[in-house]
Amino acid sequence: MEHDDDYRATLSDIAKLYDEVRSIYIETEAAERELPPFAVDAIRAIPELTVNCFGDRERFWDAVETWQTLCNTIREARRVEIQSTVNEITIDEAIKKGGPLNLPVHRETLPPTVQRQLDHMEKQAAKDFIEMGMDPCIDFQALLSCRSHSER
Repeated sequence: MEHDDDYRATLSDIAKLYDEVRSIYIETEAAERELPPFAVDAIRAIPELTVNCFGDRERFWDAVETWQTLCNTIREARRVEIQSTVNEITIDEAIKKGGPLNLPVHRETLPPTVQRQLDHMEKQAAKDFIEMGMDPCIDFQALLSCRSHSER
């Protein structure tokens, strides 16, 4: 009986966390503020999930797929955002050199300080994403390696 209570409490915690993340992006302006338009539309289409979705063996994988879609959408939005910033800085630096703009601008042609700035920005963005706990691969590999539904 205690195992059943712990199991049910875990399912409840999972459903609550999912709902909290989903709500952040659906019920607040976070989606519009943090995500590009393609991602806002995708996030708004993410369905609600209940404890039963996580507890039922068949519906569990649908719930996992939904969570993975949410994680992938946010990851792609963050990638687009950092790439856009990197591109802006790269082009601005190339324009500062004067003369005709040769595209594509290769990072190695930029001043060393700018190269370090871009490297730092990309590393920080990757670190920030990992700290969000929304990696679309690692957690799902762990789920696949579990031997039973209750382990998942």
